[in-house]
Amino acid sequence: MGCTAVLGAPDPWGMMVARLSRIPNGYRELLIFLGAYVAYSLVRGLASGAEETALQNAEWVMRVQESVGIGIERGVQEALIGLPVMDLLNWVYLIAQFAVVPVALVWMYRRNRQGYLVLRTTLLVAWFIALPIYWLVPTAPPRLSGAGFIDTVNSQTPLALDSPLVTVFYNPFAAIPSLHSAFAFTVGIAIALVAHRSATRATGLLWGPVVAVAVVATGNHFVLDIVLGLVVATAGAAVAFWIHLPGARPRRWRPAPAESGGGKPG
Repeated sequence: MGCTAVLGAPDPWGMMVARLSRIPNGYRELLIFLGAYVAYSLVRGLASGAEETALQNAEWVMRVQESVGIGIERGVQEALIGLPVMDLLNWVYLIAQFAVVPVALVWMYRRNRQGYLVLRTTLLVAWFIALPIYWLVPTAPPRLSGAGFIDTVNSQTPLALDSPLVTVFYNPFAAIPSLHSAFAFTVGIAIALVAHRSATRATGLLWGPVVAVAVVATGNHFVLDIVLGLVVATAGAAVAFWIHLPGARPRRWRPAPAESGGGKPG
């Protein structure tokens, strides 16, 4: 009787999965990204008050870059400030995450469901790889590093990145890795692979490099941040391909084919 009672007990996990499976696909995808943002918000809270550590880490990044010859942020900013293209780069930075990524996801969802799944999983895995790094290695961006970089978004657009309203939605000390760059390259390549028109494919391929220039020119990321962003994006893509495209796995790691019924002839 005790065994029967245990076997007949409700399974909370199974019930939750069953309820989630009844949610329409589009709403379920929104819930997934909402959950990811909640996780990001929790990490942002854990990293609060880490300004001194973030500044020290930014100094370390600058030293490393100078030692390997990639400390080009100041030169890029000085070359572009005052040119009309700087206004465009400011807005590229602002819309890259909060407008282009959602629009690209919706476009991919409607255009190619398999491509959407790979893109979605790549972005989420990259995001979740970055979260503990933001917590454990908070790093100030160039504009907050005290090294003399100009905050062009604050000074040249109506939006102040350091305002209390804006900082509610993002972590100012989440410079490493650059998810701006990671997401831009991922979205751009995904669009280029799926699009039929050559102009759309070209736009997709150019989007990542344009965003990379924007985050450096606006003083929001170091070059090393971009490199590490591409690393987490690559890791995310590897996981996404493993999950959604089993045919892309090495042969010895592919699922075994299902056995056909009926047994051997004769």
